[in-house]
Amino acid sequence: MKKLTVKRPASLIVAMFLILLTSIAWSADLLSQGLAAQKAGKNEEAVKLLGQYLQDHPDAAAVRSSLAQEGRFDEGLKDLDRAAALAPKNPWVFHKRGMIKFCMGQNLEAVADLSAAIKLAPDRGLFYFCRGEIYLQHLHQKDKAAADFQKGCRLESPLCCAELEKMGIVPIKK
Repeated sequence: MKKLTVKRPASLIVAMFLILLTSIAWSADLLSQGLAAQKAGKNEEAVKLLGQYLQDHPDAAAVRSSLAQEGRFDEGLKDLDRAAALAPKNPWVFHKRGMIKFCMGQNLEAVADLSAAIKLAPDRGLFYFCRGEIYLQHLHQKDKAAADFQKGCRLESPLCCAELEKMGIVPIKK
């Protein structure tokens, strides 16, 4: 039996490097194609391409965010749970997680996350608007909704001020 010897180790290293680059380029191409499909409104194609990309890159935040937009809330929620553990003082993590829970029909849990966002950043009118809408439209708690819209309107949130008008409530100025 003849022994196999490598006479040109440099060419072997170059070949392995080229294979690695090709693999990376193919993977990146899946990501760019998937995001382009999503942007074009080709949702089924986007989910397929981004799903293939996720198999090789399971922690890719851009893909996870796209999947949450495609209605794959459970996966997006797992990412936001991890984000909340890593960045417990970031109000936007709690806002986003609350909105996903709202989309899943978990209204009380959504209110809890939005309340956490408000506690971390009480100067954000958007947070009061989102929580107020859940109180008003889904939990049928008009008083709590009005209180949130008042706070948001005082923070100069036009959304909150408009909701007060719709409710026939005069905004309380600072």
